[in-house]
Amino acid sequence: MHMALAEEFNLARMQRWPRESLKRAKTTFVFQRAVQGMSNPKRPAPTVGAMIPKDNVSLAEADSAWAKARGQLKENFEAVKDPGAPFVKMVFVFGTPSASEFMNLLEAHQTYHEVRFPA
Repeated sequence: MHMALAEEFNLARMQRWPRESLKRAKTTFVFQRAVQGMSNPKRPAPTVGAMIPKDNVSLAEADSAWAKARGQLKENFEAVKDPGAPFVKMVFVFGTPSASEFMNLLEAHQTYHEVRFPA
């Protein structure tokens, strides 16, 4: 469920600040370190409270929620004409990544969980 919550969090920010309203893509060193740290995890990373499931959910519920979030993200990515253009206004310590930079963050997040919690 955590992955769905993380992606829903960013989707909400995309709705609040549409891509067309963003002036330029610019990430911070915090964003870059987060991507680097999750790409090659050596220790646990903190989790934002909004991305921690509040209730017990079944695997089927979590899978369904994540599939829905991934579908919405896919629609947003497919609408991008320039991968270097601003994509989402994240929390201020991360800045505003481009579509390409945001995809790197998603991939790093997935890698983090695959390495830290192998099946």
